[in-house]
Amino acid sequence: MDNSEKLTRAIARKVSRKSGPLNYKLDMYKLVFDLMKHITTLSSGSILIFITLLEKVFKTKPPVGMLITTFGLFSVSIAAAVMAMMVLALNATEGKMSEDEKHWFAYSAAVASTAFTMGILFVALYAIIFS
Repeated sequence: MDNSEKLTRAIARKVSRKSGPLNYKLDMYKLVFDLMKHITTLSSGSILIFITLLEKVFKTKPPVGMLITTFGLFSVSIAAAVMAMMVLALNATEGKMSEDEKHWFAYSAAVASTAFTMGILFVALYAIIFS
């Protein structure tokens, strides 16, 4: 075995030692943070697309209550996703979160995902009924 192979194996051993449970948790937190960012971006874009659909596509205007519900769902999705990102950003830097922080994060992420899904379903329902 020559020196380059020894060096490669030594580097591989050091890298494998560094990727322990803490790094996996941090990677998971980063992925979930990115997921919440995507939900925030998609909710904001959905509001803009829905406004465009109201102005140009729908032949009749949906009832005001339905509009408020849709905008409310997307707004709740944005707010809950931001809360989940704040919990992660403020508390997950050491790779551990308290039980309360885990609950706040879980509730925020669940509300963000559910509100976004419901908002999309309402927009699809409006597109079917009112266009």
